[in-house]
Amino acid sequence: MYAYTLKRLIQFIPTIFYHVDHVFLLNILPGNAALMAVDQRKAPDPELIAQLERDWGLDKPVHVRYLKYLAGLAKGDLGTSFLRKENVSAMLADRIWPTLKLAFAAIGIAVVFGSPRLFSALSRGHGSIRFL
Repeated sequence: MYAYTLKRLIQFIPTIFYHVDHVFLLNILPGNAALMAVDQRKAPDPELIAQLERDWGLDKPVHVRYLKYLAGLAKGDLGTSFLRKENVSAMLADRIWPTLKLAFAAIGIAVVFGSPRLFSALSRGHGSIRFL
């Protein structure tokens, strides 16, 4: 049992890095986040765009951004939302309890409506629960 658990934990490490890499790749997609953040109805100010790129670290090479991203994840810092300009960790913390309430309510509903069918299937042929 311990060997199996250790094997699964070792398999967990590359899986985490795989997903972390894919989330980071979303940050380096073609396009300019600073350009998208400014008002598109008027001509963008190059100085403002350059300032946003410096503030967000978009002017740094990809490998430097990746290492900074990994260091932030290790500390629990998920960065700042480009759209809302809020800390992403705080945004997730605000939304975790309503999400958990909804998840547990869904599990409760599934148990309430699923249990009679389970008992019906386990005791086939008994007249007392044929109506299920």
